[in-house]
Amino acid sequence: MASVLELREISFAVADFDAAFSKFRAMGFEMSPVWTEPTPPVQAKLTSMPVANSSISIMSALSEGTPIAKFLDKRGEGIFSFTFVVDDLEGITELWKAAGVGFVLDKPIEIYDQYSAGEPIPVIRGNWTRPSTLHGIVIELQEFRTKDGKPFRSSAAPRTTAGGKSA
Repeated sequence: MASVLELREISFAVADFDAAFSKFRAMGFEMSPVWTEPTPPVQAKLTSMPVANSSISIMSALSEGTPIAKFLDKRGEGIFSFTFVVDDLEGITELWKAAGVGFVLDKPIEIYDQYSAGEPIPVIRGNWTRPSTLHGIVIELQEFRTKDGKPFRSSAAPRTTAGGKSA
């Protein structure tokens, strides 16, 4: 049976990426490289900050009309989503659909050579729940793969926390 393996990330939508980046860095967080992801529905500038075996991320919209821009217009800055790593994205998706949860995409997106909790991941397969079907909550489901399609497991390397200490 498909399983949720871990809570991997809490993502914050911010209006001013550079200001938020500077603030978190001044607070002692170590940042993953900043990247932009133009692929819908992401369309954001992002970075993540490892905290033990998870992370927090900040993201800002690349343009008006994107999900993050709509979120900021409606709710202002704040928690945008929670990310769960799963072992079987299609299995979890079907289970949750049977429970009445809707998803943003008909089939998962694949993003290559990006970071999750400060760790490089070859392929991140993902999808997002529709907040209207989950009490206003967006959950991003992610499944990690190698480029040849095999499951990719996170390394056991220690992560850093705010202040740069090993977790």
